[in-house]
Amino acid sequence: MATKTSSDKQDDAVITRTAPQAAARAASIGLAGLVVANGLVLGGLAATAPEPLLARGLQVALALAVLFSGLMILRPALTARRPLTVGVLPGELMLAGALIYLAVAMPAFHAGNVPHQTGVAQFVTVLTGLALGCVALALSGATTPLATERGAISLLAAIRDGVILIVGTILLAIALGQLAMPALVPPKWNWISFGAITVPGMLLLIVRELIKQRFRRSYPDGRAPLTRLMLTEPLLIIGLFVMIYGSGANLTLGANGYTTGVKGNPTGLAVLVSAAVFLVLVRGGARWALGTRGATLPWAAAGNLAFALGVIVFIYGERSVVMGTSPRPKFGAAVPAAAFFVVAGLLVLIVGRLAALTDAAAPSTATAPGGEGEAPTGPPHTARDGARSAQRDNTAAGAHLDGAGR
Repeated sequence: MATKTSSDKQDDAVITRTAPQAAARAASIGLAGLVVANGLVLGGLAATAPEPLLARGLQVALALAVLFSGLMILRPALTARRPLTVGVLPGELMLAGALIYLAVAMPAFHAGNVPHQTGVAQFVTVLTGLALGCVALALSGATTPLATERGAISLLAAIRDGVILIVGTILLAIALGQLAMPALVPPKWNWISFGAITVPGMLLLIVRELIKQRFRRSYPDGRAPLTRLMLTEPLLIIGLFVMIYGSGANLTLGANGYTTGVKGNPTGLAVLVSAAVFLVLVRGGARWALGTRGATLPWAAAGNLAFALGVIVFIYGERSVVMGTSPRPKFGAAVPAAAFFVVAGLLVLIVGRLAALTDAAAPSTATAPGGEGEAPTGPPHTARDGARSAQRDNTAAGAHLDGAGR
């Protein structure tokens, strides 16, 4: 029987070390195909819609941006370079293109320039694009080695994590609102509500991610002080409230949120407060108490599930307070179609947020004592960095999470 040479053993080590990359590469190729198809559908719907040439041209350009983001994901997946790294830009470009496409297409639909079937098709394709954009961001987090972020605050990582939470919540809010409809109804659009209310709410949630990064860097063992909860959880509640309010005024009412006001509902207020207490004290407090155990896959998944359920109750409570309606869910003939996007939003908030924090696809550079490995790069490691690395190395394979208490 032939004996393997040292070079053969080294090749086997490389293959073993990069084995999760095969799954990431296959996922990238599949995702890229879906994104390109999404862009083609958006472009075809815009090109054939009987609306003004300027609006049609802008929609086609935005559809091409979505298509181009798919090619950006496909390019590194087809190269021989290892490890595979998907950047944040493709997902962000796709989300921006799809969202602005919705902003341009919906006013034309409600002005009567677009047939009902075309408007519904554009609406459904945009929602699908938002879900695919979140998958791209999750893939970015899973294929980017966390060593590139160690020892420094990463704005890109904060934007990535915050946008996944934001888009997942908006998907849920839109889909839950469609459940009571007799059929899928394309939403309206108001730029004042979106730009002056929804966007500031989004920025608060991204700032929250930066604060969480700062505490994870200072307390790699996951035992951050209660100060962390006092800073991050109020930002979560305020950011969600402002963003959902702006989104509701924008997409549901198509009106300026500064002029619509709050109608109020005592039952809805009780539901809203209960959801806020659950998210801050129950879910947030439990994650804080778990410490490093909260960074393992089972606990993190349970925490994300609790978060998603809390957000659903929060959305119903806030809409009741803002619109003066009952917080009780209502269901119409649109349930089968809307339920698909409810599931998509839940998957983004539960699985997508978890995948973005998992570095299972990143090749490990750790070696046994006395062995040879890749030279470390980046800033010198501190004692806290070493503790964080030790905590991650002790986690089960494929379950490395970026810090505890997520």
